[in-house]
Amino acid sequence: MGTEKQSITERVKIIYDKLGVNGSKLGRITGIPKPTIYNLEKGKTSNPNKDFIEALEKKAGINMIWFVTGEGEFLAKDRDLAFFSKEEHVKMKQTLLEQQERITELERFIIDFTMEKSKKSF
Repeated sequence: MGTEKQSITERVKIIYDKLGVNGSKLGRITGIPKPTIYNLEKGKTSNPNKDFIEALEKKAGINMIWFVTGEGEFLAKDRDLAFFSKEEHVKMKQTLLEQQERITELERFIIDFTMEKSKKSF
């Protein structure tokens, strides 16, 4: 995402996107109250407390340095997405495969478009 650092609000949205969750699901995973997550998501507060940050790392595997500063890796070292059920893993894998197929389609379109445009210029 360029050189600009994201805000806490933006990082909460990145968590949603990368984990495929919403505030309610993140709350269930971490034990963090939904209003606390909502306030961060909406920018009503930008200073999560220590318990919030620790829960993100311990229960969701989010690197607390990344969450606080925007620097480093998204997932904490030696963490995986084990807190998701098998069905959720299958769904995420399917979503990733669909996204990869879409990316491949877009790449083909760009190549075809570029080739067509270069033919017209000769």
